[in-house]
Amino acid sequence: MSKHFLLGKENECRYKAALWTCDLKRPLSLSGDTRIQGLAYIPAGGINYSDALTDYRPEQDIGITDLRLSGNQLPPTDATVSRQLRMLMDISDNTGTGIDIDESYHSFSKPTAIIMTSDIKGTYMGNLILTGDHIEFHKEATVSDIIVSANTVRIKTGFKGRAQIFCSDSVIVEAGAKLEYPSGIYMENTNPYIEIRTGSSVYGYIVVKDNDVSSRQICYVQKPGTSIKGLLYVDGICDLKGHISGAAYIKDCFHRDRDYLYSKTLHDVHIERNDSIAYPILLSGTYTRKPIKNLH
Repeated sequence: MSKHFLLGKENECRYKAALWTCDLKRPLSLSGDTRIQGLAYIPAGGINYSDALTDYRPEQDIGITDLRLSGNQLPPTDATVSRQLRMLMDISDNTGTGIDIDESYHSFSKPTAIIMTSDIKGTYMGNLILTGDHIEFHKEATVSDIIVSANTVRIKTGFKGRAQIFCSDSVIVEAGAKLEYPSGIYMENTNPYIEIRTGSSVYGYIVVKDNDVSSRQICYVQKPGTSIKGLLYVDGICDLKGHISGAAYIKDCFHRDRDYLYSKTLHDVHIERNDSIAYPILLSGTYTRKPIKNLH
């Protein structure tokens, strides 16, 4: 009898960073209650400790154990993996398979069922791909181990469950919603957008890639009071707050304060390296396989 497993990596890549932010010929500025615990890859211009916004104290223990130069690009994603992930995003145009599914759990020993939907309110568990133009997760839904492929997705307040989401336009995780481990959000497009709102959490990974290399639009917003555990990979500009336990690889970061944007600035964010979790199979390089869970 065959067995099915969800697999990850022991480390996201060879750099094992708490934070990587690209060298775009500007130093990294830290303000507010910002802490980085672990190895940080930073621009050649170094770190500025800004008191322009708040009473930031340069002498406080930020937690950085080592500093290294980052370079002008993020560590690359594996080309084969990226191609497979783009195929998952394209499933949103599928009309469905018409396969009957079990009421409780659709086994991974059976063919994958593709279901067209716009509202996730019932029970969807197991070897399922839910597709549609716009899909909403509602708080009454019971969701585990599924894949969602859509143009836009909204995770409603009160939702709690496990899913991997592949999206081409935008994802909003409303306040108080929780994507439990192992979950993930993957998006690649021109001017994509992900927003993680206050009181919500995502445990697994968040990957957003803006294919417009000259774009000055923010493609990832993480509000105060949020929690991300796992890999955060932003090939674009982010406005980052809250807490990250795992690894954060970000091309560029802005802090928005009322009508002003402060470039290359991290404000009120805690980032800590976590080596106890399994990372997604995404970034290039050799790796040690790490089982995440059995799939029935």
